[in-house]
Amino acid sequence: MILAVGVAILITLSGCGQYVPGTYTEEKSFEDIMSGPDINVSLSGDQNSGSTPKALEDLQIHHIDVGDGSSTLVIAPNGETMLIDSGPREANGSEVISYLEEVNVSRIDHLVATNPDPSHIGGHAAVIHHFETNHDGIGQAYGSGVSTSSETYTEYTSALREHDLARYNVASGYQLPFGAETRVAVINPPRTGTDSNGPETNSVALSIHYDDFTYLITSDAGRQAERRMANQYPDQINADVYQVGNHGESTSSTDLFFEMVAPSATIISSGQNGEHGSPSREVMQRLESTGVETYWTATHGDTVIISNGTDFQVRTQMNHTTDAGEIGSISIGATEMVVPAGQVDTRRPHTELGL
Repeated sequence: MILAVGVAILITLSGCGQYVPGTYTEEKSFEDIMSGPDINVSLSGDQNSGSTPKALEDLQIHHIDVGDGSSTLVIAPNGETMLIDSGPREANGSEVISYLEEVNVSRIDHLVATNPDPSHIGGHAAVIHHFETNHDGIGQAYGSGVSTSSETYTEYTSALREHDLARYNVASGYQLPFGAETRVAVINPPRTGTDSNGPETNSVALSIHYDDFTYLITSDAGRQAERRMANQYPDQINADVYQVGNHGESTSSTDLFFEMVAPSATIISSGQNGEHGSPSREVMQRLESTGVETYWTATHGDTVIISNGTDFQVRTQMNHTTDAGEIGSISIGATEMVVPAGQVDTRRPHTELGL
């Protein structure tokens, strides 16, 4: 997969950031982008002009552009890997597998299914078969314990059985083992259970900590789950980077919850003109009102967060504005998404990128 030079940002923890567009020069490989110069985001609010974080020396969080779904690869400083979801069923894991191959992942140590919706586990079966057959396999699998009768979920559980993989049901208060320096706390679903088996209450939500850096991913958790997390884990939900809940739909990222998260940067994982109209006008207006830097996989493509525990960088496949208001006008169809002059849209299809 060829990645274009991404945007660089300079922001403070207050979320009042300055958008600094990157300069497009040529198509570059993943290795070129990961080793190239960029602007750091200091968690203390100061620009860091030191060396750029390098692969496998820092925490990396890769938001893979899978269209109308979600898939997030986390690589710990020691090289341990965690794949959180695998995109929609329509792609059958092909985009995720291609990306993992591109970044030289040979083993998935932890495979997380945040909820059984096809937009989250659509590629799980294919990913399991691929890594168990062609590479060093899968370590542990995790989920909420909520099952469905869908064909997608059946294929996923069948793949687990076929390859004799252990699956653990997790709940708030659990911690997932993930390297010596990184802490992964489960803050949803609740241990006591709920009246509903739906993803809005039982999605797996993770708070990932690496020194002073915190990343929050809540999957499809809705208002009720957000209220509980805000009451029970006020410190855990406060994060530097937040993957916006439920692909930016209005059922998540409610006012109080988002105020307590208080992120410096947000990532939205969904396709343009998504099935459920995500991201919603309501959520985009909320992001715009805070001035938080916003990245949307539909406009920025694959988006990578790199943190050394003191500061973090955001690198994207496509150079695009991070103004939530401008992105929102695209998401609701008010304006047409335009690729900047001289820049090649390298996101689709993968078959044309030499993979």
